[in-house]
Amino acid sequence: MGLINHIIDTTALLAHYLQGPGAERVHEILLQDRARIGVSFLSALEMQAKLTAILQDQAEARRIAGIYVGQLAKGIEVTRKVTDAALRLRLEFPGRLPIIASVIAATAQVHRALLVHREPAFDIIPDDLIKQMRLPNA
Repeated sequence: MGLINHIIDTTALLAHYLQGPGAERVHEILLQDRARIGVSFLSALEMQAKLTAILQDQAEARRIAGIYVGQLAKGIEVTRKVTDAALRLRLEFPGRLPIIASVIAATAQVHRALLVHREPAFDIIPDDLIKQMRLPNA
């Protein structure tokens, strides 16, 4: 599972698309080899939902999410190994890690990849458990 070296979270993808804080760093990562950059399919779903709300255009939101997950990064499936790791994270941090966030974090953990994000919920996870790059919020 060592092929993926970065997992990019929904918050980082949206920062890049909307040119928010941290967009330049995400851009640098996306310029690397696509086969080594992963995005959980849950992030793709979440990104599409958030872009639909922002753009008021579901087809355009789907198109943009498809570019990020497929052309710029490799879509990563939620496997049994990932769900087991997500459950362990939820048990370790009860009530403090949302389900989708736990699955995305577990995806990074299983792939031993750097988790790139702007998500405050991930701050409770120590770096020795999951390597992280926290992008600025402002």
